[in-house]
Amino acid sequence: MRRFLLLLTLVLAGCGGSDSQQSDLSAGEFLQEITVDNLKGDFNESWKHLHPAHQKLLSQIRFVYCGDREPELEHDATVRVLSVRPVRKQIPRIPQRRMQAVRIQINDKEGVVDEYTAHAVRVGDEWRWVLSPEFVSAVESGQCPDGSPLP
Repeated sequence: MRRFLLLLTLVLAGCGGSDSQQSDLSAGEFLQEITVDNLKGDFNESWKHLHPAHQKLLSQIRFVYCGDREPELEHDATVRVLSVRPVRKQIPRIPQRRMQAVRIQINDKEGVVDEYTAHAVRVGDEWRWVLSPEFVSAVESGQCPDGSPLP
């Protein structure tokens, strides 16, 4: 599934607007947009909103490469935010401890395709998203989440 992209776990939505518009979004709206961008295959845009620490871990070229390995979903897939709650959490490489946990659901005409919790972190006045632990582990092993080797 596209779980690794949504914070991915991901996951979720490269903001289509300007940075000032992005900063006005709630954490749920932000991750919903990240998820939509990932589902549309717009991995370049979602990488731009990835947390800087995870951008250092995985270059934009490699992120797009991994995203392109994921299976396509139906064009009529929908993304719902089920809940948003503040959490204090320690994520390796991420200095911020306060973040928003966003429960996301992806549906197609057959029903629920995926459901997961993604995290949005404030970096300055912008939301940034973080990769899932599974995605990070794959990258640290030199692979994409689907098991293919990183270029």
